[in-house]
Amino acid sequence: FADAAAALREAGFAEVARGDHALALRDPRGAGILELHRSVVSAPGLFPLDGPGAWERRLPGRGQLRHLPSPEDLLLQLALHAAFQHGLVLSLVQWLDFRRVLERERPDPAALLEIAAAARAEAPLAAALRVAEAVVLAPVPEALRLPLPRGLRRFVEERLADPLAFVSPAAPDLARARWELLAGRRAELVWRTL
Repeated sequence: FADAAAALREAGFAEVARGDHALALRDPRGAGILELHRSVVSAPGLFPLDGPGAWERRLPGRGQLRHLPSPEDLLLQLALHAAFQHGLVLSLVQWLDFRRVLERERPDPAALLEIAAAARAEAPLAAALRVAEAVVLAPVPEALRLPLPRGLRRFVEERLADPLAFVSPAAPDLARARWELLAGRRAELVWRTL
């Protein structure tokens, strides 16, 4: 991470924001912001992703990208980042990423559910897919319409009356989102956060 950040700075990228798990840098040509992440979420132990498994599931890339993540790994990472890091409030283009993956890559629901279970990430996946379906009409397969835990269901449904509540610049209720995402694991949430 430190070497990648140093290389980007040497290439003229300027730091605009820093978090505990990521660094945001402005492109020197004004093309946008690049986010460099050391993990998908700020408390990676909460959702232990299978790095070697993701590498085995990778797909051949296109152009400059020699490898691409499997659609299942990509969708799970998008869901974790949306739910845990952003409290289910993203830019519209970030919600469209869910739709693109579901429409173009067609993840295998059984494989995705298996990867999510291994990462203890079923609730973030279910919540993010439910919101993506409401916000951008993401075509969520029936097999991926998982029931939400009671508190998380209430948290999401309260806001579904106005789907723009999930689109920035709406303010996320990050503390409540994390609390509801980790029902049954709240002591671990506090321990890993501290």
